[in-house]
Amino acid sequence: MPQIVIEDIGNKRKYDFPLNRWLALDEDDGKIQRDILVGGAETTAISYVVTVFTGDVRGAGTKSKIYLVMYGARGNKNSGKIFLEGGVFDRGRTDIFNIELAVLLSPLSRVSIGHGNVGVNRGWYCEKVRETLA
Repeated sequence: MPQIVIEDIGNKRKYDFPLNRWLALDEDDGKIQRDILVGGAETTAISYVVTVFTGDVRGAGTKSKIYLVMYGARGNKNSGKIFLEGGVFDRGRTDIFNIELAVLLSPLSRVSIGHGNVGVNRGWYCEKVRETLA
């Protein structure tokens, strides 16, 4: 059975995270990221809708991979780097993503957004990002 095992040498413990699910856009439920509790239960997810607006200026679009990190009210908790898979990020376009997290970060204090800086059209003009709880 495929699983993730993490050994905490300092505390002399092993943590097992069995999954038995696809991480693929074209398989199962289409998720490519999952949060797993010790022992294998998937967490109850908090759903966010993230809307990314690419500006309507010359050269605004990109083919680079875009990522986002969301931060909670005090900035202590964050989502980790979330790649916005399936986005087009063309000039004047709005891309919408449904993101599920294991923790409630609301109210948000800030987001970090960036890209991998690879491929054709590396630069990107992001007009704004809007996030709402689903």
